Amino acid sequence: MDRNKKLTLCLALCLAITVFFSVVLIACNSVYSPLNGKEQSGYYLAIDVNPSVELVVDSLGNVVSAGGANRDAQVLLYQEDGIVGVNVNVAVENVAELAVKYGYIKDGQTVSVDVADASGNAANIEEQIGTRFVNSVKSFAPEITVSVAKNPSLTLSEELEKLKAQYPNDEKIDSLGDVEYRLVKRVLENDPTMSLEEALSLDFEQTLAKVKALHSGAIGKYGTAYKRLTDSANYAYDSAKQTLDGGLFAAYLASNAIKSVDFSEKLEYAERTMHALTYLSAKSYALALTYYKSCYDFFKAEPVYELTSDELAQIANAFGVSAGEFITRVHADEKDGAYVVERDDLNSFVDYLFRNADEKDKQTIRAAYEELNAAISAKTDYKTLVAAADSVNKVFDDTKNSIAQDVLAMFSQLAALPFGSRFDVDEAINACKPEDLNYCDESAVEKAIAALDETAKDAYEKMAITEEETDEMNQSTFAKLAKSKLNDAWNTLNSIVENAKLEVQRLFSQEKESRKAA
Repeated sequence: MDRNKKLTLCLALCLAITVFFSVVLIACNSVYSPLNGKEQSGYYLAIDVNPSVELVVDSLGNVVSAGGANRDAQVLLYQEDGIVGVNVNVAVENVAELAVKYGYIKDGQTVSVDVADASGNAANIEEQIGTRFVNSVKSFAPEITVSVAKNPSLTLSEELEKLKAQYPNDEKIDSLGDVEYRLVKRVLENDPTMSLEEALSLDFEQTLAKVKALHSGAIGKYGTAYKRLTDSANYAYDSAKQTLDGGLFAAYLASNAIKSVDFSEKLEYAERTMHALTYLSAKSYALALTYYKSCYDFFKAEPVYELTSDELAQIANAFGVSAGEFITRVHADEKDGAYVVERDDLNSFVDYLFRNADEKDKQTIRAAYEELNAAISAKTDYKTLVAAADSVNKVFDDTKNSIAQDVLAMFSQLAALPFGSRFDVDEAINACKPEDLNYCDESAVEKAIAALDETAKDAYEKMAITEEETDEMNQSTFAKLAKSKLNDAWNTLNSIVENAKLEVQRLFSQEKESRKAA
C-alpha cells in the first residue's frame, strides 16, 4: 500500500471515530438525561429550603425557566445568573451557593426536593438532585451539614385534602399528589381566568408551558405586591379607554342632535345618543365588575391578614418561635399600628418549621396550623377587595363626568318635553347598574357581567352607526381629543407599572444586602 493510500485510510479512520463520538454525544444529550443516563422528558423541579425555588428543565437537562414560589425565593433569584440557560446540575449548585451566601441555610437543616415529570423517573431525579444539593452546600460551607427528606408540605397537603373532600367523585382531583397539585396552583396563578377543571385538563407539556410563562412574567419575578399595584393601574387605564371609546359615540351623535334643525331628525339623533349612553354605561359597569372578580379570585387564592401585635405574638408562640423571628420570616409589614401578612409567606414559614421538626414537634405544628386556619379568616384584610367593589359605585360619576356640558344641557331640554322622560341621562346610566348584587356570590357576579355584555351589544346595534358615520367620527375633534387623553392614560399606566417594578427591585436589593451583611 503506497503512502498516499495509507494517509487516506488514516484520515478516513480519524473521521469515522470523530463522527462516532459526535453521534454518541448528540444522542446522549438529546435522548438521555445528564442526571442518570435514562430516557427523560422535560420536568418540573422544586427545591424547598425556605426559599422555594422552582426550575423547569427541558429534555436535554437544561434549565429553561426559574421562579420563586415565595418571596424569599424571588429575592434569592433576583438579578442572579447561572441558573436559567445552564445544565440543571450547574443550576442546582448555584442555588445551593446562593442559599449559603444569603444565610438561608443553617447547620442541621432539612431540604425538600420534589419533581413532577411524565416519564415516571421523578424518584431517581429527586435522589440525584438532592445528593448534588447537599454536596454543593458542603463544598461552599464545610461547617454546614444539611439533609434531604421527602417531607410533604403541610399547608399544601391540608389544602389538597380539603379539595378532595369537596370533590369526592372527581377522578382527576383524587389522583393528584402534592407536587402535581402545586403545579396546578401555579397554572392558576399564571392565568386566574382559568378554572380548576381547565387547569386539570392540560397535558404535562401544556402545564410546564404555563409555569414557564409565570416564571418569565413580572408577577412571577416580583410577587403579589407587584400584582396588586399593577392590577389597579391596569383597571384605571382600561376604564379610561372604555370611557373615551364609548363616549366618542355619545359625543358624535349628540353633536349631530344639537346641530339638527329638523325636530324629527334631532329626536332620532337624541334617541341614538341615549343608546350610546346605555352602551357606554353597560360596558363600564361590566368592566368594573370584571376587575372586581379578578381581585376576588386572586384574593381567595392569596388572602392578606391584618394582625395586632398581640395576635401576632400569640401565633408565634403557638409555633414555638419568638414574635421577632415570626415577623421577619413572614415579612409582616407594619401599617397603621397593625401587621399585614400574606398567606403565601405564612404558609412558607409553617412548611419550613414542619420540614425541620421531629415527629413530636410535627404534631404540635400541625395542631397549631389547624387552630390558625380556624381563627385567622376573621382577621382577613378586605381593604383591597372593598376598593375593587367601590370601583363599581364610581361608574355613575365617571360616566356622567365624561359627557360634555352642552350635551347634558340638550338632554335637559328634551327631558322637559311631554315625552321627554326617555331622555333622562341619570336614569339611563343607573339602569345599567346591577341592583342588590351579592359580591361574594361568584355565579351572581358572572351572570351580572354576562347580562351587561348583552345590554351593551343590544345598545350598540340600536345605535346603528354606519360606515360613513364611523369615518366622519374618527376624523372629528372628539376623536382627536380622545386619542390625546388615551395617550395620557397610557403614559400614566406605564409610569405606575415602572415605579411599582422599581420599588419592588429596591426592596429586593435592600433585603439581599441586609442578608449578605448578616
